[in-house]
Amino acid sequence: MIFVLPGNEQADAPKIWERLFPGDAPDGYQRAKANTPTLISSASGQRGNYTWTVNSQVGRIDIICQSSIQPQPGGPVPRIVDISDAAFTLCGMMKKLNQGTKIARLAMVFELSKSVSPGTEGKELRKMLSVFPFPETVTDVSMQFNVRKHFVSSPATQMNRLCAWANGQLAFIGGPGMPFGAPLPMIPFVGCKVDVNTAPETHPPEDKLEAILDELVSEGLQICADGAARLLA
Repeated sequence: MIFVLPGNEQADAPKIWERLFPGDAPDGYQRAKANTPTLISSASGQRGNYTWTVNSQVGRIDIICQSSIQPQPGGPVPRIVDISDAAFTLCGMMKKLNQGTKIARLAMVFELSKSVSPGTEGKELRKMLSVFPFPETVTDVSMQFNVRKHFVSSPATQMNRLCAWANGQLAFIGGPGMPFGAPLPMIPFVGCKVDVNTAPETHPPEDKLEAILDELVSEGLQICADGAARLLA
């Protein structure tokens, strides 16, 4: 996610796609109507192991990476297998867009989940939140907090580390082979959302953008691996 300073000419999503995938055109393109409050365009396509979506609106560019596997009723929930590879690939794309763009803020957001057996949600969440003891039988967990730190490459710039953990259930609505009125298959899951970004008080220095992106992706991956313990170390 890139927040752009006012005064920049905002490129349409297909033009941004061309910068990310030279000589390539997106599989899909959408543009909001002219009377929409925030004019936004979107380009998307499956490339390699991932499905990419580029959203462009005034002051903001989003690059979204998802699994290219299509969900099937009763089958496993499609998820990215190699989180690190996807994260560093996305980081490289953001570095391409930094060139010639006046950056206000940078952010990387990890939204991860895994399916668990019914009744084990509390046990699985305890692994992520080991520093906060609670019973294994706990349900409906929702925990969120932010712990800031300074960037090593740019000590005057602070990093937000806004993290949330929760459990829930996924439901597949309809699909091939499912008779009308059949009960929806419910899949319990535990998940985390890790939003690492540059704090809004100061703009990241232009000569430190690539190093800051490297720190964002590394920190995000470390939090996903270590859970809340990473924030309290």
